[in-house]
Amino acid sequence: GTATNPYEIRNAEDLKKLAENVNSGEAYANKHFQLTANIDLKNEPWTPIGTENNFFQGTFDGDGHQITNLKIGKREYGGLFGNVWGTTIQNCNVTGEVNGYNYSGGIVGYANDNTHILNCSFQGNVKGNGQDRGGIVGSTSIGCDVSGCFVTGTVTGGNCVGGIAGNGVGTIKNCYALADVTAGGDSAGGIAGYAYGITIENCYYSGEVSSNGNAGGIAGIARNSGIQNCVSLAERVTGVWQVNRIAGGIFGANLITNNHSYNRTQLVINGKP
Repeated sequence: GTATNPYEIRNAEDLKKLAENVNSGEAYANKHFQLTANIDLKNEPWTPIGTENNFFQGTFDGDGHQITNLKIGKREYGGLFGNVWGTTIQNCNVTGEVNGYNYSGGIVGYANDNTHILNCSFQGNVKGNGQDRGGIVGSTSIGCDVSGCFVTGTVTGGNCVGGIAGNGVGTIKNCYALADVTAGGDSAGGIAGYAYGITIENCYYSGEVSSNGNAGGIAGIARNSGIQNCVSLAERVTGVWQVNRIAGGIFGANLITNNHSYNRTQLVINGKP
């Protein structure tokens, strides 16, 4: 379980055993795991690694392998990992469908303080009701870093829905999303639904963003955040309140600089183009 001699995850049974142990209270703090082969979860119902009260606190390295046909039914803390704290999840590529409530993402449902999600991808659909839903991670906390990740497919939810992160705190860098993003409630963004005290840098979005509140090609709401060196090629951004190509609702002190957008993006505000 060390960095030089990690626990090996060789098949679906090993991955399920990790979930069982974490969900029973073994956090694996400072332990290391490495995926050694592609794993097909065969669309069988998956129980995420980490629950509301039990966190995964180790390091998981996908080593560039794929985990395919992930399927998650209606639950909170939905994702390959449900709830993590101070962990690193890297080089992990996942395909499938996540149909959760609050705090749901393709890779992680809820990323607590000082979590790092690096060079991961999700291809598929994240959907359902509730808040904090993202293609990579549903919600992040102080000190979190999402870097080098990408998403393709669709992301749909209630409030705070983003192509990469639903509710973002910390940093999102060098990521892109090619996904339609839809919030039945407020705050939809191509990269982050609700950006609070976050830095979003060097990110790219293409797709359609829709919300019943604020909507933006990069962030639905930016509050005390920085958005820099980003590009939105959104075909359409639709909302009811504040709608724009980069950030919809802007509150507090923000640094929004050197961003670019497709000049034919259609903005639809309260039903009016």
